[in-house]
Amino acid sequence: MTLFRFSKAESDVFNAFKLFWEEEEGVRRRKKKKKKKKKDEEEEEEEEEEEEEGEEEEEEEEEEEEEEEEEEEEEKEEEEEEGRRERKKKKKEEEVGKRRRVHVIIKIIIIADDVLTY
Repeated sequence: MTLFRFSKAESDVFNAFKLFWEEEEGVRRRKKKKKKKKKDEEEEEEEEEEEEEGEEEEEEEEEEEEEEEEEEEEEKEEEEEEGRRERKKKKKEEEVGKRRRVHVIIKIIIIADDVLTY
C-alpha cells in the first residue's frame, strides 16, 4: 500500500538523498569508531603508565625495605660487637681483680711469714 506516488525524478532525488544520508551515517560511525579506538588506546596507555609507575613504586619500596633491613642488620652486628667488647672487658677486669687478690694474698702471706719469723 503506497501512500504517495513519486515521479522518476523525485524518486532519483530521494534515492540520492538516501545514499547521501547513509554515507554520512557511515562517516559518522567511522569517526565515532576512530574516536572510541583512540580513546581506548589512550586509556590503555594511561593504564600501562600507571602500571609502570606502580611497578616503579613497588621497586622503590622494596629497595627501601632492603636498605632498612641492611641497616637493622648493621645495627644488630654493632650491638653484638659491642656486647662482645663488654664481655671481653668484664673478663679482663675479673682476671685483673683475681690477680690483685692473689697479689694481696701473697703480700699477706709474706707479711705473716715475716711476723712469725721474728
